[in-house]
Amino acid sequence: MKCLSSGVSPQNPVYQQTIHDAWKDFIDGGEIRGRIPEHILDGWLLSRKARIDPLRVLEVPVLERQPFRDLCDRSAALLTAAAPVLDMLDACINGTGHMAILTASSGHILATVGDKDLLDVARAQYNMPGADRNIDKVGASAIGMALRRCSPVQIYGYEHYSAALHSWRCASAPILADASGVLAVLTISGNIASPEIQALALVTTFANYIGMRVRQQNIEVSGQRLEALLRNAHESLSYPLLVLNGNGGITHANTHAARLFTCAGPGLPGRDAASLVSSA
Repeated sequence: MKCLSSGVSPQNPVYQQTIHDAWKDFIDGGEIRGRIPEHILDGWLLSRKARIDPLRVLEVPVLERQPFRDLCDRSAALLTAAAPVLDMLDACINGTGHMAILTASSGHILATVGDKDLLDVARAQYNMPGADRNIDKVGASAIGMALRRCSPVQIYGYEHYSAALHSWRCASAPILADASGVLAVLTISGNIASPEIQALALVTTFANYIGMRVRQQNIEVSGQRLEALLRNAHESLSYPLLVLNGNGGITHANTHAARLFTCAGPGLPGRDAASLVSSA
């Protein structure tokens, strides 16, 4: 099996014919003619190992209503961060014959946006919220390979392992919020006859933006938790406490300090500490 650099344009008709011939050789168990990209061959091997029949109609498991709601609840922070980004992406791809897909790290689709006609076609192939798009369910696709490789992946036409996906082109990019691994995957998919929109660059940009928003949310939540811990610690003290910044401004005050200076607790933070002491 010979691997080819992934720099070759996947929409080139000659390249697609070469990939189709290699795909037929692979599923027949023969020697592959020509060269194919390393990540495509890797996906085919994983699909074969998962015993995916490339010639059968896809039978994709879809979560029932309650398990899907539970998945959305667990993914609440991600969905909150992704919502405005999906709206922007929807506006970008509207009318281009493409759709965008947000997939959880479990491989289940969380949300889809895009052209209504294409969404209807996708739904008929179980490419819809709740569907499991892991490699061991649908064979190698951009979603499954991005989850596995933790990097942006494009799979175009005959590069898909399953014949049912040969009319699709898909680009996926992982959403990374921290060092723990892939939080989710963002995908742009369309029919191979649709106009080219540089999907791989577009989806990578938007996936990075979602990751940035998730990190920002996490920082805000951590700050709120730290603030609550500090407030509880201050209130547990039996003596007055004022916390000042470098300019002498009050940032925190416990109840004892508020009583000492005969003003309500919320009235102390933000004031200048010097204003509490007489000139004498």
